[in-house]
Amino acid sequence: VGLVVTKLRGRFAAVEFVGTINMNICYGLPFRILTETGSIPAVACSPSVHLDQEFKQVWLDPGARWERVQPGDPVVFDPDPRWLDDGETILAGKAMDDRIGCTILLDLAKRLERAALSVRLVLAFTVQEEISARGAQHVAQRLQPDLAVVVDTALADDPVQGVDQGQPPFGTGPTIRAFEGLRPDRGGFVNFGDRELIKQLKAACDAHNARWQLDSAFNLYTDAAGIRKGSPHTRSVAVGVPRRYSHSPYEVADLKVVALTVNVLQELFLTHYSQ
Repeated sequence: VGLVVTKLRGRFAAVEFVGTINMNICYGLPFRILTETGSIPAVACSPSVHLDQEFKQVWLDPGARWERVQPGDPVVFDPDPRWLDDGETILAGKAMDDRIGCTILLDLAKRLERAALSVRLVLAFTVQEEISARGAQHVAQRLQPDLAVVVDTALADDPVQGVDQGQPPFGTGPTIRAFEGLRPDRGGFVNFGDRELIKQLKAACDAHNARWQLDSAFNLYTDAAGIRKGSPHTRSVAVGVPRRYSHSPYEVADLKVVALTVNVLQELFLTHYSQ
């Protein structure tokens, strides 16, 4: 999830979203513009309460480096990560979705390095999930896998909303995605999680006293839907770590649940896919 420079007006750069971002969170935030001569800092222009301003476009102010900026330059959030607890397990920062998935796969690779599995296990770090799951479709088309377990994040209830949105509480165990999809007018991505894989994941969670939850929802998708599109015969399911504040500069995740999810996936492969 990021942004792109679309036009320049004087010393300011207008940006649009690549992936879905709530425009209202952007005003006044720090960003980095990835120019052809290197990365430069910028801040999003903020509407002034004194001038009674209301913006309908996000503009960036790169200061004295404005001449380096061109249309087409990528733009990313530029927050300072921070711990939200004394034990340094609750982390706030950009791209928890899906740096968490990458972290889990790296740890899983170390744990299963010497395991004698009955399957050929391929760990794939895919790109551009947020813009039609292009990487997952490519991998699925090339490998035509029998099974796929997609590791991602998932929504967690945000207590400040004041209303139960139906998502699992923050800090609990992994979410198992039974169904995901976009409506046909948004691209039609759809995936039903494989029932046998779901059953195996539940058992792996129970073995580690991990509180699992099933999720079924429209208006979102993971690489599981991309794999379905690239290789329709592949049985797949998505597993997610609950986290807060989607597609913002400070997504929040509990690293204890990240570690627990690694345990669950290790259990899955050693129990059901060992020689």
